[in-house]
Amino acid sequence: MRALLTRAEIYWRASLVVVLLAALTGVTSRPAAAGGGVIPTIAILSVESDQSVTVQCYNFPANDSFRVLMGPYGTLGIGGYDAGQIDTGSGGNFKVTFVIPAAMRGAERIAIRLESPVSGYYAYNWFYNDVNAGASGGVAMPAGFEPLPPWVIPTIAITGVKADKNVTIRTANYPKHDIFDVYMGPYGSYGIGG
Repeated sequence: MRALLTRAEIYWRASLVVVLLAALTGVTSRPAAAGGGVIPTIAILSVESDQSVTVQCYNFPANDSFRVLMGPYGTLGIGGYDAGQIDTGSGGNFKVTFVIPAAMRGAERIAIRLESPVSGYYAYNWFYNDVNAGASGGVAMPAGFEPLPPWVIPTIAITGVKADKNVTIRTANYPKHDIFDVYMGPYGSYGIGG
């Protein structure tokens, strides 16, 4: 007579079933590449306070549809107010202007998100809702600042952890002469509000 399975055995078998199902159905954790493995991004070009924001879209997939959401700063636009929809046509790079939703008028900073229910792709950014503050970030760039091309994405890799003390990271693809704030928060929060 066989003994009951341990938790580790149950977890391992369940994980194996999930992996096999994903392999058999073609499900992946990431959407298909937008042509050559690039990732859609957006850059803020200009803001008309409480009226509109113009963004430059880079690397968008062809023949896709994106919902446009705007919400409070720090939310990545997740669950934001409806600000329209765009169809990408032939895809690639393009400029588009969106009306700021009434519910976000008067906000100092606004998060904007473009997300596709079709492909699963999304891009987000934020902007100051004040023409006197600048288009994005609201501060002058440090001397010597060199922006990255839109297809280069800054990343981090965790290389070490001392429980309840510190975490060591390795960075890649960060622009020169720029300053980044670091936030930590509960798992799943993406550091928002950390």
